[in-house]
Amino acid sequence: MLRLESERLYIRDLRMEDLDDHHRLISNPDVMYYIRDIQTHSLDESKANLIFSIEESKKEERVCYFFGMFLKDTDEHIGSIGFTVLEKGDSGNVELGYFIHEKFWRKGYTYEASKVVVKYAFDLGFHKITTGCVYNNVNSESIMKKLGMYKEGHLYRHTFINGKWYDRVIYGLYNPRFLTKVEHQRLTVVKLAELLEAIPYHFDASTSAFIYGVDFEMNDLDIVFLNHMENEVRQLFSGYKISKTYELDDLLHFKVEFENEIVHCLFYKDDSNFYREESIKVIHHVPVKYKSIDYYKRHCKSQKMLDAIKKVRP
Repeated sequence: MLRLESERLYIRDLRMEDLDDHHRLISNPDVMYYIRDIQTHSLDESKANLIFSIEESKKEERVCYFFGMFLKDTDEHIGSIGFTVLEKGDSGNVELGYFIHEKFWRKGYTYEASKVVVKYAFDLGFHKITTGCVYNNVNSESIMKKLGMYKEGHLYRHTFINGKWYDRVIYGLYNPRFLTKVEHQRLTVVKLAELLEAIPYHFDASTSAFIYGVDFEMNDLDIVFLNHMENEVRQLFSGYKISKTYELDDLLHFKVEFENEIVHCLFYKDDSNFYREESIKVIHHVPVKYKSIDYYKRHCKSQKMLDAIKKVRP
């Protein structure tokens, strides 16, 4: 029987003695409000659902990994979590799901359990984890964001519940074992853009060509800020390793270690051209601001990079 552990929880395969707890959870209309297709309406339905999970746990070619979540200090059942292996064209991917008793909402348990289950799925060698929720379910979406997932879709009027249509959002996370350096850097750019969205910035130098689509590994990622914003930017990166500030010609800069990448934060003393020829590309539903490719072409001194730009589909 599989058992995983986090700081406060243990997560294990379900057993028949879990039936009462499982039934209280999966038949609760408030807990299951946004996932009515899974909700049961009788003890017999809940028992059939539980038996299916138990039988799956015994298969060599397991497709459904459904677990119970329990508190370490009391053994109390607090919810369910797991993933389903997708097939056919989505082979190698899994879909994550979770729900938890109301008394344990907003205590961080679902996020804590999800981290462990995601790691387990990636350790098994799955390529990608996907999940989603009704857009109104802000607590569920916040868990996806905390897991570091990337928004991959927003489906308008997609889910019908109690006579009303709701939007649905889709998120994905990729097994780092299978990402190339370029792919990892592209995802890092998205996370940086999310972090910086509320302040003026743009990606500069070769990073702008990289965002445009040039398939090069970057030695580092360059971000330009208004000159007076050094302290504010340092505060945004306060949780990361930051170098001291260096002065070089007409700019100040410091380095940040972010997602295992080196990020140069640059502050030009002359801000007069800061907003000129700035472009925006939306990646994973995140607007990423960068110096336009035409601007880069005029200032690029690398013929190799210019040749690479010509090969990118506009």
